[in-house]
Amino acid sequence: MGQPLEALHFPGQFLEVFTRFLQQRECDVKATLSACGLDPEALSAPDAILTGAQLRAMLRVCREQADPARPLSAQLLHHVPITALGTLGMVIMASPSMEAALDAALRFYPVILPAYEVRRGRLGDQVHLLFSLQADFGEVSEDLTETVLGAVARICRFVMPAIGPLEIHLQHDTAFDTDTWEALFAPDKVRFGQPANQIILPARLLHEQLATSSQTTLEQFRQQLEKQAEALKKPGGFSQAIRNYLVQSLRQRRNVNVEEVARVFRMSSRTLGRRLRQEGVTFRQLSQEARIDHAEFLLLNSQRPVNQIARLSGFTNESSFARAFRKRKGVSPTEMRRG
Repeated sequence: MGQPLEALHFPGQFLEVFTRFLQQRECDVKATLSACGLDPEALSAPDAILTGAQLRAMLRVCREQADPARPLSAQLLHHVPITALGTLGMVIMASPSMEAALDAALRFYPVILPAYEVRRGRLGDQVHLLFSLQADFGEVSEDLTETVLGAVARICRFVMPAIGPLEIHLQHDTAFDTDTWEALFAPDKVRFGQPANQIILPARLLHEQLATSSQTTLEQFRQQLEKQAEALKKPGGFSQAIRNYLVQSLRQRRNVNVEEVARVFRMSSRTLGRRLRQEGVTFRQLSQEARIDHAEFLLLNSQRPVNQIARLSGFTNESSFARAFRKRKGVSPTEMRRG
């Protein structure tokens, strides 16, 4: 499980689940998010991401606030909407059959669930969806896996109500008794201490039409996923990951340097610089681009004065900010705000 958590990017919409949970537990949501290094305003942007480290921090807080009489995953799943998987969820629901839905899930899951490797197998009259965690989330790894498999099972049941009981297998053990799990996940069967984390469903329903199928909706959202998936594979992926991290750091009001970024990506600053040069960019260039893009976000999504936005974006004075902004965006900060 070697992927660094800061390099894993989850949709910002996942934060809604934690926010609803904390509200139900009567927590100070704003203070809790701030303690986890999260800015709700920044995460409300359409392209916002939640890093793996931030996801782990939120799971740890939720574990502290959870009802000890019930599994945390069950409490979180109560707040997981059927649309929690975003664009991928829409493609799954709009697919013509369960097999087509599984094909889409296997192709596009890295866009939504980058911490997992997902595979499909067939054994007799059963289909097995296997989930392998590729990063170390520490003591909340099991909570995360339970929640992910529970959410996927819920989508399967939503798109095909007649699917019958599913089997959810988990490798770890549990402190809760079988009756507790059966009551929470009924009609599905939950088994612990199994050889693999997987969902088992009947193969006989693979070719039946889904209740939620829609060709128009499928094409619309599949095109979006295609673009996101291609962005993950195209050359320059390393520099893009660094740039994304810089942008998200600024949105969390953290201005990081090359040594800090190298540490997050588990390499020396020298190695980081060499890999960026191989893709034709420097850390300084990416840092400048990230600062300007963050400034654009603030100009369009807040009423802060331009001089304050310049400071929040890492510029020491407004004139140098205006020059850099015009060079990258083709307009001045004031013109950008006026539209």
